[in-house]
Amino acid sequence: MKIHYSSPIILFSISVVIILLAPNTSYSRLSVPRKDMSLESIRVGDTILVDYEFVNTGWTEVKLVGALSSCSCSTVEDLPITISSKQSYTLKVRVKSPSYAGDFSGRITVLLDDSSLPSVVLTFKGRAI
Repeated sequence: MKIHYSSPIILFSISVVIILLAPNTSYSRLSVPRKDMSLESIRVGDTILVDYEFVNTGWTEVKLVGALSSCSCSTVEDLPITISSKQSYTLKVRVKSPSYAGDFSGRITVLLDDSSLPSVVLTFKGRAI
């Protein structure tokens, strides 16, 4: 009789521990399948949109809070944005080719509110014709 009585107490204790740990555990995982983009040839001075997909595979939301660009040739649209758990978001980057023919490249650092991953670096390269 005592074995039957103690078994539910042990199961209840284990359940409580699992419930208490789950909300406090940070499983925010953000992936960007294509961080480095090779652009097609672009006419001198033209502007194009480049899409970078962010996928939140974690259990908590992740916020993209801002972006820093290595050049004035690129701007990021629609930040800040929150990506919910198990959702994806396409970040649009406006890239303007230089005023001369030749190769060009740039780097964008996207800032996050995730202490385990404070930023993501995106790159692009192309040729102005």
